Amino acid sequence: MAYFNSLRFCAVCAVLVSAVVLAGCQTVEADAGRSPTVVTRADTSEILDSGKIKDVPEKPLEVTAVVNVYDNLVTYPMPLWVNPDSPTDIIKESKHFRDQKGPSFVLEQIPADQDFENWKQIYVVSGLYIGRDIPISKVINTYLSGFRQACMKRDVKFYQVKSPENTIVAFCEKFYSATGLQGTMKDHGEVMVRRHFMSGGAIISVTYEWRGPAFNYADDSTWPVSEAEIKKVLKRFETISVSHVGKVSG
Repeated sequence: MAYFNSLRFCAVCAVLVSAVVLAGCQTVEADAGRSPTVVTRADTSEILDSGKIKDVPEKPLEVTAVVNVYDNLVTYPMPLWVNPDSPTDIIKESKHFRDQKGPSFVLEQIPADQDFENWKQIYVVSGLYIGRDIPISKVINTYLSGFRQACMKRDVKFYQVKSPENTIVAFCEKFYSATGLQGTMKDHGEVMVRRHFMSGGAIISVTYEWRGPAFNYADDSTWPVSEAEIKKVLKRFETISVSHVGKVSG
């Protein structure tokens, strides 16, 4: 367990588990004899295609962020808690943590009134340099394996949506223990939206995650986030772009 004690939260855990797995070009299942539970968009009518929320009107976002991740320019939208009408307050509205150790990169952002041990929302750009491009399906399946193991529950729900492409929505009703990960809380659950990219030999992911008390997946009133907010994030994630540009000065 010492390997995981240095990790900050479960999304990063999954990225670094991917490093171990992908370096050897191995295929990992979530549990012995079990494949990750991936449900296609066509099977999600009870939740994200329920029709309860037909549209999520939102003003076009004029402010985006750009970060260089292993010679890839990642352009991504602001998190929901940032007021798009006050771009001068963007820095004040968030706390940031950035770290790069060899092939692993992470940039985390949380609301300014929260902290990294007890966050309720977190927004992450992460990267893993493996030196070659591999099928994005393998990246997603490996990530799902890591998330299931961090959640420590067999009936984790995953949805792979059609738009934006290579995006999953994941529900973990309850963590049975803190599992040694900073930011993972016992008796809490998480909902996650994560989009994956493969560019210039690097796996790049953008993740939006909500956490709250353990919840009942079948009762969306108990979730730590509303269906409307999930749909807003999915819509914003359509604007994410990753461009391999080679060495960037500065």
